[in-house]
Amino acid sequence: MKCLHCGYIVPDDSEFCPYCGARVEAEPPAQVNVPTSVASAQAAPTQTDRDRVTQSQRYFDPDYGYSPENPIVTSSIPMIGYYLASLRTPDGRAFTWERMARQDDSQIDSYCLYLDGKPYKGLYFTATGNDSEYVPAGLVKDADAFEAAKQGITLNQLIANREAEQKKAEQGKARRKRALKAAALVCLLIVLAIGGYYGYIYGVPYLRYQIAISSIEKAPDKAIEIFTDLDNYKSSEDLRQWGEYYRLKQMYSSGEYEAILTEYSDKFYLKDQTDKDGRVIRDSASALSDVEQMLNESRYQNALKEITVGNYGRAISILEEVGDYKDSREQLLEAMYQYVHTQNVPNRNSIADRIRNMASGGPSIRTYYEYAKMLSDENYKDSRQFYKELTS
Repeated sequence: MKCLHCGYIVPDDSEFCPYCGARVEAEPPAQVNVPTSVASAQAAPTQTDRDRVTQSQRYFDPDYGYSPENPIVTSSIPMIGYYLASLRTPDGRAFTWERMARQDDSQIDSYCLYLDGKPYKGLYFTATGNDSEYVPAGLVKDADAFEAAKQGITLNQLIANREAEQKKAEQGKARRKRALKAAALVCLLIVLAIGGYYGYIYGVPYLRYQIAISSIEKAPDKAIEIFTDLDNYKSSEDLRQWGEYYRLKQMYSSGEYEAILTEYSDKFYLKDQTDKDGRVIRDSASALSDVEQMLNESRYQNALKEITVGNYGRAISILEEVGDYKDSREQLLEAMYQYVHTQNVPNRNSIADRIRNMASGGPSIRTYYEYAKMLSDENYKDSRQFYKELTS
């Protein structure tokens, strides 16, 4: 089948011509008399079809722009100048141009293109429609040159402006990237600061608490110090008492009996300690029994020391606290015996003797006679005879 618009041979089943884009129609049959009613029913070509055919003919027509019958269409006279400024030879060379006389009253303007100062081609324009996107045969259109002409600047300025805009955009992108990094860093620092604050508020006490627990038996002094600083944190007070217990054991093992009596005169308040499964790991009853035994032994040893150095009054006071621990009863009687036999016999009615005994820290005069009577009642050594002589 032959296209009636461009003359090319097209496939028989084509609806539009692949060369010009026009709707393909069969060759008109031989003239046949058709009734008027039938002829009027045949559809006429639409405006859209005519426009498509016209534009396609301009695009594929080698005379597009080169004849006043097929001019280049623009929307205004200035657009003609922009169009001309964008035209290039196939190898990229630009033209100069000169406007020629208008073609009568047809609104067709003619221009002569010059290449290297010599006439090159003549073009025809009409500023009566929409701007054409088509280019005459043998020429190419430089989009950048067209844009530069519209802006009233040179192509180099357009390229420079575009590069400047691109550089500015890249700089803006870099600034935004730096700002994002800075914001991320600030957020990180804030998170770290908040984490550090709460870590210090909650984490540091917890760590110190665990350190104190782990050192309570081997380094009780350190554990006691930490538990004291932690005050009411968790079970710090209860564990501090256990720290005192293990410190007492260390002092007892070292034979620091006098220091024990100085520092641990008060009672211990121990509570059972259990693990996470509820098993008792520190039995308070057993520990309190140990404390009582260590305190009694410390008192006993201190009393023996006082007896050795002749401080019988002090020894008597300590042994009276011990009770029946070991041979404390016998040691008490011996201390009393040595006391009443090494002291000057005080006069019951002498105020000076009373003051002297009180100043020396020894038993009162009444206690002196009570010791002598206790020894007599116990029939300790020659105490009966001594008491009899004392009271006669």
